[in-house]
Amino acid sequence: MQWLNMALFRSRLMQVSLLTNACLIAYLSLEQFFVHESCSQIFTLSPSHHHWNEANSGIQLPRNTAPYYFEQTEFSQQVSRPRDDTTVNSNKVQIKQEVTEHLHASGISNGAPDPPPLSLEKKMFPDFRGCASRPSLPIQSQHGEYWILENYIPADLSFRCDESITYTTHGDYTHLDNIETITSRWQGPVSIGLYAPGGDFNITTSSIMYLRDCRTESIRKYVTFHLIYHTDHIPEKIPTTEELMGQKMNCSVDPPNWMNVTSYRRQKGLVYPINVARNVARRMATTYFVFPSDIELYPSVNFIPEFLEMLKKPDVSNTTQPRVYVFPIFEVEESSLPPKTKEELIKMLDSKHAIPFHERVCKPCHNIPHSEEWRVATVKPGLSVLNVSRREGAFKHWEPFYVGTHREPLHDERLSWEGKSNKMTQAYILCVRGYEFHILDNAFLVHRPGIKKYHRYDASREAIVAKQTRLLKGHILPEYKVLFGTKSECVL
Repeated sequence: MQWLNMALFRSRLMQVSLLTNACLIAYLSLEQFFVHESCSQIFTLSPSHHHWNEANSGIQLPRNTAPYYFEQTEFSQQVSRPRDDTTVNSNKVQIKQEVTEHLHASGISNGAPDPPPLSLEKKMFPDFRGCASRPSLPIQSQHGEYWILENYIPADLSFRCDESITYTTHGDYTHLDNIETITSRWQGPVSIGLYAPGGDFNITTSSIMYLRDCRTESIRKYVTFHLIYHTDHIPEKIPTTEELMGQKMNCSVDPPNWMNVTSYRRQKGLVYPINVARNVARRMATTYFVFPSDIELYPSVNFIPEFLEMLKKPDVSNTTQPRVYVFPIFEVEESSLPPKTKEELIKMLDSKHAIPFHERVCKPCHNIPHSEEWRVATVKPGLSVLNVSRREGAFKHWEPFYVGTHREPLHDERLSWEGKSNKMTQAYILCVRGYEFHILDNAFLVHRPGIKKYHRYDASREAIVAKQTRLLKGHILPEYKVLFGTKSECVL
């Protein structure tokens, strides 16, 4: 029987030794520390008793084990006593994890169940509910070579920063026929930067006012317009916001002609400052979450309420890496209506009336990881993350569209639409910062009807592309390596 007692004692002694080390780590490493309940067992033992506490009574300890135990003296009382909050140092979380690992290694538990996982909101976006809302005030600002009329024509409705998600986009007046479809699907704030140099300014404002007064009410309710023009191409007259808002359009006349027109920009051969317009639209968004997109990409329906509901659910991922939420993108035949739900989209994919975006132009640019898994996944109510990927390997040239926050980098404004690769700089920064791309299961974008194909060779544009490529590789990339660092898997 004596040998059995000794075997049990040695096993328990090893556990207690591990636990003691864990508690000492906590005490010596922190000014204040929440001591695990199991630690208190260590300090109730006395070498004079030669017995365990109540939980371990019946097993005698030899006298030479005394050095392993402590009287419950001032030292042990200090371990259990909390200190002033102001003395907590940055090692608290790390030490707490180390103590937990020691406890697990020892096989000792305090008997309490593991706490439930934090919600996605509390884990990844703890400042969401405390964000600061701001008004959309009309402001004129100069930005490099451009004048910007911020919040020039504001939406009728305003939203708290934690109340919705802003769809941010860009274009010129020839793209405004897309706004009605976007707003009817999005049902939330839309912020759009419009390039309107010289003679394009007047037709841009008249087109906006026509849309507000004569088309769907959602445009007036949700869309805020910001106008941009080059300092060398100032409009002849710029009405104030009050003057424009006081006008009333005659809806019985024909709408402005947006299609098959030669704009002032094209007449003058001006490049389209796509990233200036993108950044203006995003900076002016007043909500915490933003969705930077292109004006010819239409979102699936019911996204905003489903995403906000997803934030309340437990986050089961085991990382706290920065992350964004990706929309797969598709395109449909010109004669087809864009699908609104995933069920409709899958039917069109099966019948070959829809294909992945840019499949015939630049498949690596927008093909999502695990695309077949996304396609065959069972459609369930609500929204969730189907899988998590990174911009590396076969997807190192990926240009995803995603919901994020104002913490994500803006776009490089030295790049134009004509020069191509204008989203690659932002994607590079996300890659070197270790961003995760969480692909949503039931959300998607669909391009304005019409399958993209290669355009015939355009010598003038190819010259712009070559110049911008030299800028990217020869100047911007070395600059970004210094500013943001490098990773072997991250490319520009």
